[in-house]
Amino acid sequence: MIAFNAYGQSEMSSVGNGGIMVYVPDAPVNLQNNPLVTSDSVIEFTWEDGASDGDQPLLDYRVIYDETTGNFVTLVEGLASRVYTSDIALLQG
Repeated sequence: MIAFNAYGQSEMSSVGNGGIMVYVPDAPVNLQNNPLVTSDSVIEFTWEDGASDGDQPLLDYRVIYDETTGNFVTLVEGLASRVYTSDIALLQG
C-alpha cells in the first residue's frame, strides 16, 4: 500500500505489517421458489451463499424487492437462515 498527499507518495508498506483488507461478500445465488409451500397466500424461497464470504462469517441477510419502478422495498432484515417464508397479498390490477 502507498499513501499519497500534496507532496508525493510514501514508500510501499511491507506485506503483513498489520493491515487488514476488508471485502464485502458476494451476492447470494440460486434464488429458488419452493413450490411445495408457495400458494396464493404464502411464498417461500431459498438461496445459497455466493462464492466468497469476504473472509468473514456471514451474519445475516436482508430480503428486498423491486416494485418495478426502481424503488426497492425491504421485506425483512436480520434474517439468519437461507430460507424466507411470508404471507403475501396478491394485488389485482
